[in-house]
Amino acid sequence: MRDPAPLGAAGAADAALARYLLRFAGSAEPPRPHHLHGAVSAWLGDEEEDALSPHNGPAKAWSAWWTPQTDGGVLEVGVARPALAQRLLRRARDDGRLRLGEAVLTLREASAGPDSAAPWTRLVCEPGSAPRLLAVRYLTATTLRHGKSTTPWVDPGSLFVSLAARWNTLAPAGIPRLEATPAERATLWVSRVAGRTEVLRLANQRIVPGFVGEVTYRGDEEVVLARFASLLRMAEYLGAGARTTYGFGRMRLL
Repeated sequence: MRDPAPLGAAGAADAALARYLLRFAGSAEPPRPHHLHGAVSAWLGDEEEDALSPHNGPAKAWSAWWTPQTDGGVLEVGVARPALAQRLLRRARDDGRLRLGEAVLTLREASAGPDSAAPWTRLVCEPGSAPRLLAVRYLTATTLRHGKSTTPWVDPGSLFVSLAARWNTLAPAGIPRLEATPAERATLWVSRVAGRTEVLRLANQRIVPGFVGEVTYRGDEEVVLARFASLLRMAEYLGAGARTTYGFGRMRLL
C-alpha cells in the first residue's frame, strides 16, 4: 500500500482535488448511508483542526462512495484539500479496518484512482470551450434539496446553485467565483434523460429519493454553460447534490 505523497499548503496554482480508492476484504452487505458517513468521518475528523473538520463549515470538503465486490468492496473518497488526503490515507493505514455497522472489513490496498487529481485551475472552463451538450452519468442516487425536502430531479438550475455554493466555499484564492442569476440559469436545460428513482433510508428512517442514470444538459449562453461545465468537473471529485458524504451523488461526465 503506497503512502500519500507529501502535500503542503497550496495556492490556486497547485491546489488540487483528489480521488482515492481504498480496497477492503471481508463480507458485508451494502452499507447503510449513515454507516458509510460515520466510518469515513472517523478518519477525517479532528476537533483541534476546525478548518478541516468534516462537521464544520457550510460545505463539506470530502465525499465518499461504496462499490460492493464479491469479497469486500471499494471505498472511493474525494477530497478538496491536500491536508485531508494526507489524513485519510494515514488514518486508514493506521486503522487497517473499515467498520460498516456490524461488519468489519480489512484494508487491502489504498491508492490513487483513475484521473486521481485535478488542479482547481484545470477545472475552470473558458467560455466557448465547453460543448453545447454536457452528458452526465449519475452512478449513485443523486438528490437535491428543495426547501426542507429532497428531490431526485437533477435540473440544471438547482444543480448549478448547489455546486456553486460548494465551489465558492472550497476553491482556493485566485480561482474565480462561479455565479449565475435566475435568468442566466434558465438558459440551461435538460435535452435528454434516461434513468430511475432510487430510494434510500437514513438512520432516522427518513426516506431520501435520488436519481440514477444519464442526463444530457444543454446551454444557450456560452458564459453560463462554461461555468456549469466547470462545476460539473468539480462534481466528478466531490459529487453532485446533497448528502455526498453519505454515498449520494457519485457522477461522471461522459
